[in-house]
Amino acid sequence: MISSLASRVFPRGVPGVRSVMQHGVHTMFGDPFDATVDPGDPGLMGPGSATWQLLGEPCVMPMGFRALLVQMLHPIALEAVHTHGSFADDFLGRIKRTALYLQLANFGSTGQALDISATVQRIHRRVVGRTAQDEPYSAGDPHYLAWVGMTFTESTLAVHRAFGQRPVTDELADRFVAEQAVLNALLDPRVDLDALRGDPDAGARLRDGEVPLPLVEEGWVPTDVVGLTRRLAEFQPELELRELGRASFRWLLDPPDLPRAQRAGWRVFVTSTLATLPPQWRDLLDQPDSPLRDAVVAGGTRTLFDLFRVLHGPLTLPSLAASRVERRPVAGNGNTGDEGAQLQRAT
Repeated sequence: MISSLASRVFPRGVPGVRSVMQHGVHTMFGDPFDATVDPGDPGLMGPGSATWQLLGEPCVMPMGFRALLVQMLHPIALEAVHTHGSFADDFLGRIKRTALYLQLANFGSTGQALDISATVQRIHRRVVGRTAQDEPYSAGDPHYLAWVGMTFTESTLAVHRAFGQRPVTDELADRFVAEQAVLNALLDPRVDLDALRGDPDAGARLRDGEVPLPLVEEGWVPTDVVGLTRRLAEFQPELELRELGRASFRWLLDPPDLPRAQRAGWRVFVTSTLATLPPQWRDLLDQPDSPLRDAVVAGGTRTLFDLFRVLHGPLTLPSLAASRVERRPVAGNGNTGDEGAQLQRAT
């Protein structure tokens, strides 16, 4: 009741406080994407999508960290990241680059979404090798593409159900899974993104399901919650926490290079995230299952997000994307691809 009343009094957040909070969010996750390009373009999701609805809520902020924790449970995927990525050397940089992809794929224009997907495809070509146990891996393998993509999808639904302001209906959840399957499938090297980027109707065709996407058609990525649950269960026998995983988990609990100003928020992320993990994943992390503690953590975290919603107001990304859609196209105003180049240079 109080938060609802305060939100009506300060629909855009509390002046002064909002700017301070935005600075903290941008320090952790990076600056918002450029919404001035491609005016009138709804992007790959668009207004009314389940993606814009679910990712537009503050409660999704722990989603990326949760997905990272779950991804870490696959030892082959983790070793690929450790060998080819910049996990420990540039932790905040990696968070920002992941956030940049999520911003542009979900809220960017069609051109921005396709450009950032093409950049990820190029980066993935370099992530090929064998683990210390001589297990082969390739970031472009449909098996691992599906695993990583599904962790983001499942984590979004999990944090919403634990901390969200409103219940997630089955219909909304199914639509979200189907929409995210498209984004996941665009990272498949078999998808010709150059051809799509040259097609002025690519966005509409992707939204309408008219573009062949092998990861979807072959069943690698699910298109509803039942399929998501089934596919994740199929990965369970592959999950284990080897020494690299244990060291990475200890490091994630208290990243040494995390600025002091972000440490309190990080502890909230860690505590709230662990409370949303199902028993089979907690067991791998040696985290005890405690329904009472989880209920207390969930209640406290929901209160924090209610307070965030009052003080900060609506999240920036949905309003930026909506403002782009509402603007009239201007001749010669197109996507510059700067964000994709930024990700390419930094990786």
